[in-house]
Amino acid sequence: MTRIPDREAVSRAIADAEAGTTARIHVALLDDERLDDPLGRARTIFSWLDRGEDAGVLMLVAPRARRFAVLGDDVIHELAGDELWQSVTAEMTSHFAGDDVEGAILRGLDVLGDALRRHRPAGTLPA
Repeated sequence: MTRIPDREAVSRAIADAEAGTTARIHVALLDDERLDDPLGRARTIFSWLDRGEDAGVLMLVAPRARRFAVLGDDVIHELAGDELWQSVTAEMTSHFAGDDVEGAILRGLDVLGDALRRHRPAGTLPA
């Protein structure tokens, strides 16, 4: 059985990943046992977020369905490109393969934080 991630650990990892960047990261944990289209669901949730002028990323994770998606806004995608999403996905997938959902989230947030600090460092203006 897949263990549900510790929300406090995820919250701390989000704060660490956002430190030193103007971007905001949101993590949505879904209790769905089945999630056929994680990217479609992520797009829907992403459209609901009020990010103001901040660039943003959404990491959607459904531990019981063993599915996830990571989606960023146009600003981040233009700056970081497909390489960022491929890197985050590869890191998370390796943890999911070992049934380590929390590790997948935490590692994905680490990769995102590193990239966002390079591409959207604190003190930069929104594009």
